[in-house]
Amino acid sequence: SPDLTGADLVAAVPGLDGVAEVTTHEFSTVPSPHLTVEDMADLAALVRGYGEDPEVEGVVVTQGTDTLEETAYFVDRCYGGETPVVFTGAMRNPSLASPDGPGNLLASVRVAAHPGARDLGVLVCFNDRVLAARHATKTHSMNLDTFRAPEFGPLGTVDEDRVAWSTRPAGRSP
Repeated sequence: SPDLTGADLVAAVPGLDGVAEVTTHEFSTVPSPHLTVEDMADLAALVRGYGEDPEVEGVVVTQGTDTLEETAYFVDRCYGGETPVVFTGAMRNPSLASPDGPGNLLASVRVAAHPGARDLGVLVCFNDRVLAARHATKTHSMNLDTFRAPEFGPLGTVDEDRVAWSTRPAGRSP
C-alpha cells in the first residue's frame, strides 16, 4: 500500500521549487492494480477540472506503474483540454539505491510547465522520455527504462533543465 503523500514526493525532489510552484492533491492511496474504471473516471473528471482552471499551468499525476499505461490512456480518452497532463511514477522503491521517482517527478513537472506540451493530450514521462499516453506501454516489469512507444517513438526528451520536442502526435479525438 502506498505510504508516501504527494507532499512527501515533492519534498524529495531537489530543485523542484525552481521549476514550478507545485501544489498537491491526494486523489487515492490504493495500489495501482486496485484502481477501478470508476476511479479512473473520477480521476479524469478531476483532471478536466484542473484543465479548466486558468491558474493551473499543468497537471502531473503520480501512480504505481502496474496500471499506469491503462490509467493514462483512459484519462487521455476522456480529456480534451489544452492544459498539459503528465503521468509518471517510479520503478525503483525510494528505499533502494538510486530511486528513479524524484528524477521522474522533476522531469514530469518540467514537461507539464513547458509551453510545447499544451494541447498534446495526456503524456507519460519516464526516464527523461516523453510519450503520448495513447501510445505508451510498459515493456518490462523491473527495468527503469520500461515505458516506450514502440510503434511511434517518444515525442520528446528531458535533457537536464530543458525539454526537447522531436515530434507532435497526430490529431486526437477524446
